[in-house]
This record gives sequence, C-alpha cells and structure tokens, in this order.
Amino acid sequence: MNAKQFIQQINTASRSKDWRLSFVPFTIGCVYLWFGIFRLEWNLYHLSLFFLSIFTTFGFAAFGYFINDFFDQKEDYKAGKLNKLSVLKTYQIAILFIFICGLTFLPWLYLPKDNTTYCLISIEIFCFIAYSFPVIRLKEKAYLAGILDASYAYLIPALLSYHTFSLISNIEINEGYLLLFFALLFFVGYRNILIHQIKDVLNDSKSGLKTLPKVLGTAQTKLFFVIVFVVELSLMLGSSVAFMRLDKLYWFWVGLVLIYLWINRLAIKEILNGSNFILLKEKRQSLDLFYQLWFPMMHLFILIFTDWKWIMLLPIHAVILVNKDYIIEIWQNAKELFWHKSTKPLFSFIVNTLVYWLFRLIGINLIKENKSAKEYLKAKFTAK
Repeated sequence: MNAKQFIQQINTASRSKDWRLSFVPFTIGCVYLWFGIFRLEWNLYHLSLFFLSIFTTFGFAAFGYFINDFFDQKEDYKAGKLNKLSVLKTYQIAILFIFICGLTFLPWLYLPKDNTTYCLISIEIFCFIAYSFPVIRLKEKAYLAGILDASYAYLIPALLSYHTFSLISNIEINEGYLLLFFALLFFVGYRNILIHQIKDVLNDSKSGLKTLPKVLGTAQTKLFFVIVFVVELSLMLGSSVAFMRLDKLYWFWVGLVLIYLWINRLAIKEILNGSNFILLKEKRQSLDLFYQLWFPMMHLFILIFTDWKWIMLLPIHAVILVNKDYIIEIWQNAKELFWHKSTKPLFSFIVNTLVYWLFRLIGINLIKENKSAKEYLKAKFTAK
C-alpha cells in the first residue's frame, strides 16, 4: 500500500467527510475567535499553535467517529447500515487507531496546557467512550444521549480551545459573556443531534435503539425541537451582542446574525410551525451554514483586521475547511437578499454609489457624462 492509498483509507475509515466540513470548521472558528480576542499577534509561535490546533481538532473528531463505529458494528449490521470499520482487517483497524491517537494527542506535547486541560481532554474521551461502549452505552439512554453528544461535539472542544489560548494571554473575558456563548454551543449541538435522531428513527428502531423521538413520539419531539431552536436563536443574538461590548469589531458578528436570521426567515417560520423541514436536506444545510461557514470566516476576517499578516490563513481555510456546496448556497442567499423587493432599492443605491466613486478615482464623472457605467464603457470601446 502506497502513501496515497493509505491516506484514502484513513479518510474513508475515519469518515472524514462527516466531520471535516461540519464540526471542524466551527471549532477552528472558535480558535480564530480566541486569537482575535486575546490579541495573539502573528509570529511563528502562534502560527505553530494554530496548525497544531487543526491537527488535534481533526484527531478528536476522527477519534469520536472511530469509537462510535467500532462499538456500533453489530447494531449497524442489524439496521442494514454500512459500517466503515467492518470491512477492515484487525491490523488495519489497529493502525488506524494508532494514527488517530497520534493526531489527537501528540500536538499537546507543545500546545499550552495545565491540569484543567488534562481534565477537559479526559472528559472529552470519556464522553466518546460512554456514548457507545456496550457496558455504558449512553446513546441508548434517550434523555442523556443528546446531552452527551452536544457536549463532546461542540461544547467541550470550544471550552478546551478557550482555555488553551487563555493560558498565553493576560486579557480576561467577562464570565457572563462566555456563559452565553458556551450555552449557545450546547443548544446548537442538541439541535443537531435531534435532527439526526428524527431523520434516523427508522434505522434506530431496527437496531433497537431507544432515542428521544422513539420515546416521546413524533409530535412531542417536534415541540421539544422548537423549544431548543428558539433558545438557540436567542442565545445566538445574545452572545453576539455580548461580545460586541468587548470590541467594536464584533459589530460584524451582530450584523452577520441579523443577516442570517433574515435569509433563513422562511425556514425558521417552517420550524416554528412544526413542519417536516428536518427531512429536507437543503433546509437543514441553510441552518448549519452559519456555524460551518459564516462563523469561522467572519472571525478569521476579524483576526486579519487585528493583524493583517494572518491573511495567510485565508487560502488554507478555504482549501481545507470550506464546503464547496456552501459557496453555491451563499450565492443563492446573496441573490435573495440583494434582489428582494424590500431591499433591492437600497443595495442598488449602494452598488451604483460604489461604481460612481470608482470611476471618479480614474477621473471620470458619470453624472456629467450623463451615462451609466455600462453605457460609458460601451461608447468608449465602440469609439475605438
């Protein structure tokens, strides 16, 4: 087996497609957030910490999926689901596990750490194991499974990244602001696991897994989902306003949240009306777009504002952590926002003003010429 085949096998067996463009971008977005708030200037030391953060984030995500797949092989077989590990030989599984452990833990030989760090890492690993390990298997406990999943997928990684970089900064953040933000992450995770459970209720029934939708029933689960989602939206707006009080740059955060709510107003309305939007992939993606693309990109741009040399991370993030399907989603959202009947006049005015002043910079006054930019250029090139 050559190196390329080995990497492909690692990608397939670790289910990297399930986490590289979902959980990881948001966690790295939190890294950008802490770098910006703690004013970590660009230097080789901080740059090395960033790359090590990516490695360990990849490792933790792969570790969680590996543990889940390893202990779920029998259940997946009963449900007729493909388990990536079931097709591997024992030595291949062992090599994969060693590789994932190295990716997860070796960066911590260099990353800032203390006893709290070890505690958070231990809790994360315990959650992975407790979720699927046969003796404990909390994923079968309807009311605990969601709490555990939301914790290890969103909350604990964000807590760990915050604590890591707070160790090398003297800047303190209001505990109330942090509480709002970490509460938001918990409810984001809980909303996601509820969607997964509702969507997967048939397979879970085949394997005998008692998830919340199976215990509460469809109607009660939808009502519970609406409550979770309303709390999430409230915390989304509240946490952005809180961080805005720390620094004026975080006005961008508030603005982004408001734009997100406007663009997704129809999907949000459907959720509050209790529709079956959960089963529609494109609508679920529009909700996740904020956390998987907008949030990390926004905080990367804010970080660049604090120190322009961080711009080198932009192409790296775009190549590794951006879902290309979301670019299409952004374009569609942009068209809806810019050309909506209520906002089209405003954006037309902004665009026309920008075009006017761009032409003024090169000595051309379109008002005096009594032409639009298109008409002026057409006349110019026709004359030639």
